[in-house]
Amino acid sequence: MAQRELLKQVTSGSTENLQIANAWLENCRHNHMSCKPQKPEHWLPTRLLYVGTENMPTLRLIMGSSTNIETEYAALSHRWGTNKSFVLTLANRERYLQGIPPSNISSTLQDAIHITRGLGLQFLWVDSMCIVQDDASDWARESATMSRVYGLSTCTIAAANSGSGDAGCFATRNPHRVRPCIIPNPFKADSKYSFYVRSQYLHTIHRNEVKDSLWYNRGWVFQERTLSRRLLLFGKTQMLWACEELQAAETWPCGKTSKNFIDQFESFEVERARFRALLDQSRGVATDNYTWMAFIQDYTRAKLTRMTDKLAALQGLATQVENLTGQQYCAGFWLNNNLATSLLWAAVKPPFPSPPEYRAPSWSWASIDGAVNFNHGRFHGTKMIQVLGKHELSDLSHNKSSDNRKPPRTALQLSGKLLPITLLRLHDGTPDRLVAQRVMKTEPGPVHEPKPLGTVSQ
Repeated sequence: MAQRELLKQVTSGSTENLQIANAWLENCRHNHMSCKPQKPEHWLPTRLLYVGTENMPTLRLIMGSSTNIETEYAALSHRWGTNKSFVLTLANRERYLQGIPPSNISSTLQDAIHITRGLGLQFLWVDSMCIVQDDASDWARESATMSRVYGLSTCTIAAANSGSGDAGCFATRNPHRVRPCIIPNPFKADSKYSFYVRSQYLHTIHRNEVKDSLWYNRGWVFQERTLSRRLLLFGKTQMLWACEELQAAETWPCGKTSKNFIDQFESFEVERARFRALLDQSRGVATDNYTWMAFIQDYTRAKLTRMTDKLAALQGLATQVENLTGQQYCAGFWLNNNLATSLLWAAVKPPFPSPPEYRAPSWSWASIDGAVNFNHGRFHGTKMIQVLGKHELSDLSHNKSSDNRKPPRTALQLSGKLLPITLLRLHDGTPDRLVAQRVMKTEPGPVHEPKPLGTVSQ
């Protein structure tokens, strides 16, 4: 009997698998205090997909304002791939409010709908179907709400197995390879204890199924997984769960057996701990920017289809930190006494050519392609500059464009101490920055009150 039941589970989207997912979700909702929102908030996205139930399936677009404000919903995190045909547009928006034919949605979305119903939820948010893709104003407005969309969702479904919208969420596999093998105690026939034999350690499963996936290394996913309280992940061989108090998989449905277990696995809880540190009003970005800089170093190693989205794909996370801490944010930086150390970023593999179109001020790490590192040790604890304010610069080409995805040109107004500096050059004509810093340190000049340095723009 057990063998027949297991054979039904050749797909990770089986009914039996979704029962395990439902158990993970219910356990988290009722027993994990740290997974509850810090500040209870009732809010719904502008649009949602109503998916009905398994017994009464349906699919249509609804307005969030038309349903109960306490409605629970799931959110989908996925890679679009190259197929952009299954999206919400100005042309089909009104028609989708009446109903969406199954042929008009991708395989990944079809699987996400099946998962949503299996979790006992009736509403789903997915970017491609809840944001009007050919309306720049709608995209700009809705992308600014990402912190709430993922932060307030009951669960985020992650299509880690999917390289594109056509690939789907589910994997076909041999369930014997992913489920633990239970062996009765051979030494005592009536023993209540059994031996569990597993194919892999949990950290190995997470690395193979999640961290090495195309999904994990997508730029937009960085903030989606960081903001989400709960993740239900579908990898290439099995289903996984991640929240602040439990990281599990089909092979390890109860997670780690103890904190001191040989399987040291901390990926999601470490990311969540860093995020909580950013939200701390007394510390966080108000005291130092080290945690934020660690976030940026990881984020710049992710990939984006549109490099002009480099700041937009992080805006949801920054908005939540800004709202809870009161700190001012601009172009990837926090405008406080720690700004000077944050500006000491460098490309990991320079040089990079200037991008063909404007995406961020030249002093921002977002202005280049590729990963960056921060060198903040030299000026730790030193108040170098004071931020007087920021303002947007007029840009005639931007004003004429209807593309609201294009970021505005931004300038900072600063004050600080001017120091004399001698810039030496090497034989090949390139500036020796290390020598210049030594001269700054050994020849500080007279100390005066901070004077305006002027405007730092692009």
